[in-house]
Amino acid sequence: MRDDSTHRGRLALALLAIAACRASDAAEATPARSAAPAPAPALAPFRVELPAPITGQPTATFAPGFADPEGRARVIEARAGGAPTDRPLAIRADATALQRLRVDGTDVLLHVAPGAELGLMGHPCFGWALVAPTLDEAGRAVAPDARGTCPAGTLAAAADYRCPIDARRGDTCCYQAATLVDASGQIALEDAAPAPLAWTAAHTRDVIAGGCGFTVAHTATDRVALAIGFGQTWRLDVDPNGHITGALVAERPAIGRP
Repeated sequence: MRDDSTHRGRLALALLAIAACRASDAAEATPARSAAPAPAPALAPFRVELPAPITGQPTATFAPGFADPEGRARVIEARAGGAPTDRPLAIRADATALQRLRVDGTDVLLHVAPGAELGLMGHPCFGWALVAPTLDEAGRAVAPDARGTCPAGTLAAAADYRCPIDARRGDTCCYQAATLVDASGQIALEDAAPAPLAWTAAHTRDVIAGGCGFTVAHTATDRVALAIGFGQTWRLDVDPNGHITGALVAERPAIGRP
């Protein structure tokens, strides 16, 4: 999901200055003048909570800098078990286990591969997006065939920034699917609308990574956005504390790659 908050344009405050010069018989006011626009208000710090590394276990790197859509730098307060920092820091990684992040107040599950480099970038829909190798759109979309049918392993959806311009046909594109498996039987899903998504009888559901919003998993006690990568299969479960957890169980190569 998976990328800065969208903000309204800068506010300009016009200050009206009127100077009066009085003569003996009458008063005369000078014309109004507009002062220079006031500086744009500072953006609130963007807080990111990351899983702390475990001694002797794999790590990845998180780089905390990005600018908002108007180009203003935003202060990032990233923390991984220690003091907040605006410098790159080591975070926990695992070959299979999903990690939970908290990005500007939103809980997110993401697979963080050992040695991966993660970050944030601006996003046209909701201001920020995660940057991770598995969330890269390159090679993840193709055009439907002449009959409008998508190839196996892909899902049809409205063409957007993830679909190569030269691959678009009509208003749809075929995106490489990701698959969720509910091992607990307790998890409900929502899409970005948010509308409920039904599990199949086998408790699986194909989804598309990225776009304008996350697929969200929730129970009676927990709610978390799923930054699932293109072509990944995740098994989701609920731990004894009621938190949704999960693991990467399969991963397909990008479309057209060996």
